[in-house]
Amino acid sequence: MSDISVIEINDDAGKIDVDDVDKVVFDKIDVDKNDVDKIYKRHNGKPITMIEISPNENYLITYSKEDSSIAGWNVKDMDKVQLKFDQTVKIDEDNEDNEYKIESLCVSDDKKLAYIKHRSCSVIDMDNKDKKIALDLDEAGALY
Repeated sequence: MSDISVIEINDDAGKIDVDDVDKVVFDKIDVDKNDVDKIYKRHNGKPITMIEISPNENYLITYSKEDSSIAGWNVKDMDKVQLKFDQTVKIDEDNEDNEYKIESLCVSDDKKLAYIKHRSCSVIDMDNKDKKIALDLDEAGALY
């Protein structure tokens, strides 16, 4: 009997077919695994000056005084201690010189955002295209 083994050498093992590199199967891309923060920086990269969380800790908001924006984050559906970005609300659009900044803010579990700036109180429904909610307040005599 002979103890001879046959070994095949594959010279094509290190080759990459160029036609296969350009093919991307979009159905197999998992959007949740993409790092959205690398594509879009929250608050346009400006520092966060306030953080508030809803009463039952389902929703968190961050506010940037420099950018006049509020970012909402889902806390309830967290994966691996990483918050899931929900949406951004732009504040002070009618205040071009940004003279009046938000002094206080809070959010409910159903994403109703309330904030106080320069002696006025505003409430926004974040689930309804940032629609302002009308309030029946006597703002002239109110001290916030």
